[in-house]
Amino acid sequence: FDGLNSTSKRLIDGLPTTLSARVDAVSTQLAAVTSAVIAGSGSGSSAAPQQSSCLSYMQTTSGPATNGYYMLRTTPNGTAVSAYCDFVTDGGGWTQVYKSSPDRDQQAAQQYIPGVSGPGSLIANATTMMFAIVKQDNTVKTAWKFARPSEFVSATPMAASGCQILMINATRVTERYSVKWWLRYGVTGSTNPGYGSLYCNSGCDSSGSIGYVCMQSVSGYGESDFPAFWGFTDTNIDHCFLSGTLNSAQTVCSASQLFAIYVR
Repeated sequence: FDGLNSTSKRLIDGLPTTLSARVDAVSTQLAAVTSAVIAGSGSGSSAAPQQSSCLSYMQTTSGPATNGYYMLRTTPNGTAVSAYCDFVTDGGGWTQVYKSSPDRDQQAAQQYIPGVSGPGSLIANATTMMFAIVKQDNTVKTAWKFARPSEFVSATPMAASGCQILMINATRVTERYSVKWWLRYGVTGSTNPGYGSLYCNSGCDSSGSIGYVCMQSVSGYGESDFPAFWGFTDTNIDHCFLSGTLNSAQTVCSASQLFAIYVR
C-alpha cells in the first residue's frame, strides 16, 4: 500500500470492520425473520406457533404450502404440537391426528397424538374427519371423509369400549362417491383368533376383545375401500386394510399400509 494516499489506506483498513458489521446486521435480520415464521416444515420448527390447525395455516400463508410437519397451537392455552399437514388431498388443510405403527406392533397405541383432543381442541373445532390408508411417508392411498362425530372429540374410535356402531354419511375423496351407512368400531368377538368376526357385516359381539374400525356395507363384507383397522386391542398382529376385503386378504400394517385419521 506504499503508493496509496492516507485517505485510501484508511478506507482499505476499514473494510474488514465494515464487512463484519454488515454480516452481523444480515444475521440479525435473518434471525428476526426466522422467529417470525408461523411454523416450519420437515421435522417441525422451533418458532412459536401462531396457527391452530393445518387449515388455518393454509388459509393465512401466502403461496402454496408444502406437506410436512408443522408446529401448531392446538388448544386455547397455547399448547404447541408438531403435527403432519396434508395440503394436497381433497383441497388440503388436513391435520393428521393419528397414524398406526408400521412395525406390526401388538396392542397399538389407541389415542390421538398429544394435545389435539378434548373440549376446545383442534379436533373439537374441526368439522370434518378423514380416515385414510397411507404409507409411512404419509402418501395417501385411499381416503374417505365424513362429518366429525362428537363421539371422536376426546378419544379415537379405537379407544372405545364394547362394540359400537354409528351412522355416518361418508364420501370417497377421489371420485366423490358417497354412502350413508354404519361405521363399526370398538371391540368384537372372535371364534378364530386372528380373524374371527372380522367381516364388518358380521354383527356386534361386545364380549370379545378384537379391536376394529370399519364401515359396514349394504351387502357383502364391508364398504369397498373404506379404510379399516383391526387387531389393535389384543395380542394378534395389527391389520390395516379395506372394509370390503375378505379376511383371507387382510393386509398386515407395514410401512406401505397404515391407518391414519385426519381432521379439517
